[in-house]
Amino acid sequence: MWAAKCLFAMLIDDIERTIRSNPGLTATELSRILFRRDGYAERINGACNALARVGRVERRGKGGFGHPFRYYPSQVTPFASGASYGGVH
Repeated sequence: MWAAKCLFAMLIDDIERTIRSNPGLTATELSRILFRRDGYAERINGACNALARVGRVERRGKGGFGHPFRYYPSQVTPFASGASYGGVH
């Protein structure tokens, strides 16, 4: 369980760093950048949703085919409210 949390935390950090340097990416685009393939878009999407819930990234768009969510760096300080995602800060 601990190893899975560490891997998730590393993925979160990689995603956040990639979004900061390439604002407006979709989960599929992030998957291609981070894993060199499309198969991880669901995992990326879940991690992006976790980041959006705690205010570390902004999710924009309608979602779905033709209008996928796009992710941008947050304009607010993360964890200002003390929130976390799964106990990982």
